[in-house]
Amino acid sequence: MSTAEPSPKPGPDAEPPRLEAWARQRPFLSRFLIVSAAVILPLLILEGGSRLIHPYALGGDPLVTGDVPEWRDTREFDSELFWKLKPQLDRHQLKTNRLGLRGPEIPRRKGREYRILSLGESTTFGYRIEARETYSAVAQRKIGTIDGKPLRIINAGIPGYTLFQGWIYLRRSGLDLEPDMVWLSFGRNDFLPVGYLSDRDALIGSHENPPNDWELWDRRQGWSWKLAMGLGRRSNLVRRILSLANRKNQKRTVLKESDKVRVPEDDRRKLLTLIHEACRDRGIRLVIIVPWYPRFSEHEPLLREFAAAHGVPLIDLPRLLEGRPRDEYFFDSMHPNVRGHLLIGRVIRDEMTRLAE
Repeated sequence: MSTAEPSPKPGPDAEPPRLEAWARQRPFLSRFLIVSAAVILPLLILEGGSRLIHPYALGGDPLVTGDVPEWRDTREFDSELFWKLKPQLDRHQLKTNRLGLRGPEIPRRKGREYRILSLGESTTFGYRIEARETYSAVAQRKIGTIDGKPLRIINAGIPGYTLFQGWIYLRRSGLDLEPDMVWLSFGRNDFLPVGYLSDRDALIGSHENPPNDWELWDRRQGWSWKLAMGLGRRSNLVRRILSLANRKNQKRTVLKESDKVRVPEDDRRKLLTLIHEACRDRGIRLVIIVPWYPRFSEHEPLLREFAAAHGVPLIDLPRLLEGRPRDEYFFDSMHPNVRGHLLIGRVIRDEMTRLAE
């Protein structure tokens, strides 16, 4: 019976089996490393150069306050809210807490406390005045307690926000603050033409037919857009490429006030319904505050109609303050001065007392 010949023993110069496998792979690994270095190294150089030459923000500054030095670099991009204030800012008349909201830090709710979440735009925020001078802060001091509980009013007003952004914020973050009541105060920004955003945000796309707020939000929920924005958050070079890609096809047209607005009436009606239902389902009381502007009133009819149809309490500032010399209470065509906020805070205090009866 034959037997298999024994395997020859490796000579003294033979490589161990593992080293043989490594030797076979070395050409491939070398080519891979060379190709990787040829691709990655130039990208790193381009990325570093782009940051040194022209640091680029994701999206544009959508606010007219971008022209004010103290407001520069105070906002950050947000794919759902479009922008938000940076947390823990500490500038003249512009201080934010860890949540990026105006006012002191908001502790976790515990014990007896009545919380009101004050949603709104730059009027609620208190543009050009101190946090303690805003109508929310004035009302908190004037009211003091509700149902025997100490009152805390959280100022969630953000300059430039519309009713749509207010809804997104409420759904995403506001409800987590566990408010007992929500004040809703939006108006003028809803009626700004869509060009208000597209002229300031290179990532929106064509100026020929720019999206309104809801359309823009829908567009930014797709996976391809989220992937691009994910890369854009990390790379200045990608941000620049995205901007140039959009700018290339844009037609710089001047949009008139009569053109497409940021939040059309049908959207406003839907958003009011969504906010009302979200509050009702959680046992939160909703109060609509009709904003008071010197020379703008288009927002008023729908707010009054909705409040009457759904039994929502309404603090109708234009009617309550009718006859007041408005120019004495405003910095400009939209923003109340310190006297204006003090007056609004007092009126809200009186109306809250009436609603409690």
